[in-house]
Amino acid sequence: MIEEFEYHNEKDVFLSYKYKYDEFTNVTEHICYNSNGGVFYRNTIKYSEFDNENNWLKKVEYHKNIPAEISIRIIEYYN
Repeated sequence: MIEEFEYHNEKDVFLSYKYKYDEFTNVTEHICYNSNGGVFYRNTIKYSEFDNENNWLKKVEYHKNIPAEISIRIIEYYN
């Protein structure tokens, strides 16, 4: 898990983020907390297609269990 902090000034945390990863270092959950520590939003990410190098080709990001963003990518490898 990785944590990230966004400051409003030098000492007051404005927002903080936590990221969870799978075994291939893909982000599987992204949680944003407000300055009081409450959850501002939570996104989950599911990967459904991978290439032979275990790189994702299709992912769906969910907000409140509703698909919010679909990403599809093509990766070309050169020898």
